[in-house]
Amino acid sequence: MKKILALFLYLSIISLVIGCGNSATGAKNDNSSTDKNIDVTIILKEKHKEFERKEIKVKNKTDLQTAMNDNFKLELDNGLIISIAGKEQDNAKENTKDCYWIYDVNGTPAMVGANETKLKDGDKIVWDLSAS
Repeated sequence: MKKILALFLYLSIISLVIGCGNSATGAKNDNSSTDKNIDVTIILKEKHKEFERKEIKVKNKTDLQTAMNDNFKLELDNGLIISIAGKEQDNAKENTKDCYWIYDVNGTPAMVGANETKLKDGDKIVWDLSAS
């Protein structure tokens, strides 16, 4: 009887260890999916004419402002992007008076700031420095 009880206890402990090991592995896999790199296309336009295009890799759910800052020369004013790649908005000297940086994601105009836009794999971001 003692041998059967010992065997049962031994098998229970092994089952518990294996079960906990699978749970920890599952949690790790969930985290790795948010850390994977995704492909995003960034297109820069001035008055609706493209002047630069980059295919970039960023971590999944990176915000657009971070991705832009990591891949382009930016200038910010109170958290808002006012210059990308040396092209400053609302600047008479650069012939951009009354022109502002606006962007769309996959053809849909943005309704939030770049710091609130979370990127997904395959996103196409178009920035346009224009009056409309």
